[in-house]
Order: sequence, then C-alpha cells, then structure tokens
Amino acid sequence: MVLAGAAFSESGWMKLAPDADLGQTVEGVEPGDIDNPGGVALIRASKADAEAQECVQGFVLDKWVEEDEEVGLIKVDAQGCDLRALVGLRKTIERCRPGILFEFEEGLARLQGDSWLHYEGFFNMLGYGLEEQEKVGYKNNWVAVPR
Repeated sequence: MVLAGAAFSESGWMKLAPDADLGQTVEGVEPGDIDNPGGVALIRASKADAEAQECVQGFVLDKWVEEDEEVGLIKVDAQGCDLRALVGLRKTIERCRPGILFEFEEGLARLQGDSWLHYEGFFNMLGYGLEEQEKVGYKNNWVAVPR
C-alpha cells in the first residue's frame, strides 16, 4: 500500500521547512544548527499555508495497520520527523513489540521541537533499550529493541 502523505504524530497539513542554506530559519533553529543540510524536513502547516502553497496531509500510521496484522520491524528515516512518525505508531509498537531502526538528526529534530531527551523518554515509556549503530563518519543511526 502506498499512502500519499507524511507519517506524523497527528493528522494535519505538513509543508517543507524553510531552506536553512538560504538563511531562512524556523523559530529556535539557526541555519548552522542543521546537521544534514541536504535533508528536506516537513513541519506543521497552517490551513492558510495549505491554501497558499503545496502541502501534504500528515497522518497517524496506527490507523493504517490492521489490528490482527503483525509488525516485526519498523524502519524510519524521516529527516527529523522520526520520533513524530513513531508516536503515530505507538499502539502498533505496544501491541507487536517490533525492532525499530531510526535516525536522530539533532538539528532537523529541533524543527519539530524534539530533542534526544524526547526520544529517550518515548522509548523508555515503551520499555525499549537503545543501541547506537555507526556508519563510517556518520553517527546518528539507532536500533531500539524491546527489553
């Protein structure tokens, strides 16, 4: 199944974040804060934004997973929205206890108002342990496993 939209923690409109390389900023995020300048992140959009520019619908993935469907692995690479996508899968995660692969990109996560403490809190609440995985020269890949 292909869903035309963005996985998020709640339903609503999403738009592309301003281009940090052009000096535009989102409140609390300076251009130099983005640790993946090639990353394209989505942020919440207002109804006015949705009417004035191209936006996509954000949706909660739990609504698309059947109650009898088993999920053994979740892989997220959502340019700073990883936690928001996982929050939208909370019921599925609690029911199925899958392994989870995700990225943490501090600057892009900040666009959502998230920090590493938010990620730790989410996984602790669900009873998951975290293990960092390292790619050559790039340390932001994580594995979450049920305890």
